[in-house]
Amino acid sequence: MTDKQDIERRYLIRKGAFWYRPNCQGYTDSAIQAGRYTLEEAERYTHPNGKNGPRDDMSFTHEDDVKCPDWRAFAAKTEHNWCSDDHPCAVATALTAQRDEAVAALRKYGEHRRYCAKNRLTIDECDCGFTAALAKLETGQ
Repeated sequence: MTDKQDIERRYLIRKGAFWYRPNCQGYTDSAIQAGRYTLEEAERYTHPNGKNGPRDDMSFTHEDDVKCPDWRAFAAKTEHNWCSDDHPCAVATALTAQRDEAVAALRKYGEHRRYCAKNRLTIDECDCGFTAALAKLETGQ
């Protein structure tokens, strides 16, 4: 099995009310546990009697079109776990976390400035802990 085939394995095969398990080994009622097949495999398995023959209550569906709410929740939760560290969504997630940390630091700084102004303190005279937190942040500890 090649990497390209793995990427193309996005179809689920259904027979009646059940999904085929991986490698066509049994059935499951869970789209999460169902096997994934390429379009070519899905067409071949769901047309056991030829292109125009009876389909024996078989069909296939792209995983993006599965209606099961459990599957949609699972897919949304695991989507980013499949990405490498240099994939754009992983980079965006890391940058978002850095941005959130920076925004929190700026808010804390704003609170510090208001505290100092209210108490007429310079940044070195203040005992609110911001100076120590900033020093810790700058040294990476």
